[in-house]
Amino acid sequence: VDYCLLSDHGCEYSCVNMDRSFACQCPEGHMLRSDGKTCAKLDSCALGDHGCEHSCVSSEDSFACQCFEGYILREDGKTCRRKDVCQAIDHGCEHICVNSDNSYTCKCLEGFQLAEDGKRCRSKMSANQPTMAANTFVLIMGIPTSANAQRDFF
Repeated sequence: VDYCLLSDHGCEYSCVNMDRSFACQCPEGHMLRSDGKTCAKLDSCALGDHGCEHSCVSSEDSFACQCFEGYILREDGKTCRRKDVCQAIDHGCEHICVNSDNSYTCKCLEGFQLAEDGKRCRSKMSANQPTMAANTFVLIMGIPTSANAQRDFF
């Protein structure tokens, strides 16, 4: 006997014949509500099968993974990595920016020390030490174009 055809079952998705009755069934990713007739989307976050490393945010049709503050979502959309603060902001370090727990510190190259502002670098050489300056001289040679000028030139 086909109970689904004989009765007004009212199933939202599909009706399945049982031994002496019928039952409503929902598509994959949905579950039968307490009324036994309508379907509700499964909450992947609540079920814990989302695979998100930090946190899961449900939406009507799906879910999305989110990372805790100081982390960013990797390309796989599920795992998180610590945010590279030095690349994410205009840190203003004159020489080197070093990431440190959701922040950064500036460092200087060898022979330099960090200035009071914590960003610029100044030479470790004191004012009374000799300094070497280099000058560049450029010689521009003009070549005359007339025959007489060439003869007189050389």
